[in-house]
Amino acid sequence: VVNLATNSVPSVVALNRIIQLNNGVAKALRRIVEQPGDDRVVNASVAAFNEQRREADTVCADYQKLFSDSEDERLFITANAARQAFLDAADRAIALARGEKRAEGATFLRDEVEPLLDRTGDAFNKDIDHNIKLAGREADTASLKVARSLWTIVPGIALATLIGSLIGWSTVRSTQSALDSINLAIKAGIDKTN
Repeated sequence: VVNLATNSVPSVVALNRIIQLNNGVAKALRRIVEQPGDDRVVNASVAAFNEQRREADTVCADYQKLFSDSEDERLFITANAARQAFLDAADRAIALARGEKRAEGATFLRDEVEPLLDRTGDAFNKDIDHNIKLAGREADTASLKVARSLWTIVPGIALATLIGSLIGWSTVRSTQSALDSINLAIKAGIDKTN
């Protein structure tokens, strides 16, 4: 349960955040390439592009502390490589659009960058699926441990109750016997006195 809370869930959240940030980078890239004549839109889009890219870089760097197993690490490295290819292509699309090759930049965005974004999303989704599968295993293990605990605790409680009942019955019986002896001794003393 601790592993679910400290690794599996944060891993899925981080991977999903990377996908969202990549999509934000792509949205800003589209505005840069498709509206190159509007300096206000382009400058705001470049700022958004750079900010979301930096944030995604930070999340990617932090994610390396969350590797669950070697498969998680492999899937993440593959996804991050796809992300880097997408970002390299995005940089090239910006260079084309800003270098007065707007039509070529738009074509490159559509034909090259967007398929790379799709591959990147698919790769990160595979890692998410892997982490969800691991979380399911961890939940199953926790449930199994609870079931085993119940099979240990319930008979233990039943045995303790039985032993406690036997001790209680024995104590009551010996106390009753002692009280009966005292009662007989008192009666005998009273009879002697009389």
